[in-house]
Amino acid sequence: MTSTLEAASASARNVYPPGTVLLPCHDHARYHHFTNDMILLDVPDGTEISVNRSASIVQNLNMGIAGLPESSDWVWIIGDDHTFARDIIMRLLTHLYDVPEEQQVDIVAPLCVRRGPPFSLVAFDAQVKIDEVPHPAYHSVQFQDLPQHGLVEVVACGSAGMLVRRKVFDAIGSPWFANSTGLFVDEDMEFCRRARAKGFKVYLDVDNAIGHLGILAAWPRKVDGEWGLILDFQGQGDNRIFMPGGIRTEEVKPGDTQQHYGVYGDPKGNFTVHDGGRT
Repeated sequence: MTSTLEAASASARNVYPPGTVLLPCHDHARYHHFTNDMILLDVPDGTEISVNRSASIVQNLNMGIAGLPESSDWVWIIGDDHTFARDIIMRLLTHLYDVPEEQQVDIVAPLCVRRGPPFSLVAFDAQVKIDEVPHPAYHSVQFQDLPQHGLVEVVACGSAGMLVRRKVFDAIGSPWFANSTGLFVDEDMEFCRRARAKGFKVYLDVDNAIGHLGILAAWPRKVDGEWGLILDFQGQGDNRIFMPGGIRTEEVKPGDTQQHYGVYGDPKGNFTVHDGGRT
């Protein structure tokens, strides 16, 4: 018997043009959650998977784009330290094809947080300075500034879970990914900067999120209308802690080299246990 989800997924696979799922990973067997999610992942018919392995993520990304099949109209980038819903690609594709032309986007990514403390959102709403290296510095989007639903334009975001139309890569040209300097790994930020220089906009889809896997799974999540951080110690939602507002650094005063961490939204440091369903 075919389930409703399977029937809907099968129908959607025939609606959208094919693309490429790009895995620029060092390894593909670190986390069983990633492996399981990849096996179940729904994609449009004709979609291919590009796997490139080397010591350089930048090199892997560029090899994948260089080898895109002619049939691929889009690229979805994902690392092997992430966990995601089965229909994540189908959800993101709606912003490319299921809305009026004037509302269609070229770059869209789900919400994602860093894999370690303070688990900040991997999304940035402003470039705040160029340091002495020189290296661009960005201001992270804060949980309390996220809209309740829909898309929000950002200056840059991480490439994990990012869906990109092929024409963006065609406009940027090779090499599509590169670090801003030889000292920092920021190829995703540079990609966003170069895409915006070509006239493209970068969007976050706050209705969709992916988890970041480390010693635990970290998810951005909205609970009872409030954005926050889910720390999932088992990966399947059985032992979760919800932190309203997430963890964030306090404002650092000029000349202060210390980083100050605290729990935003709860001055007493209380956490809220949450056992809601997985995205």
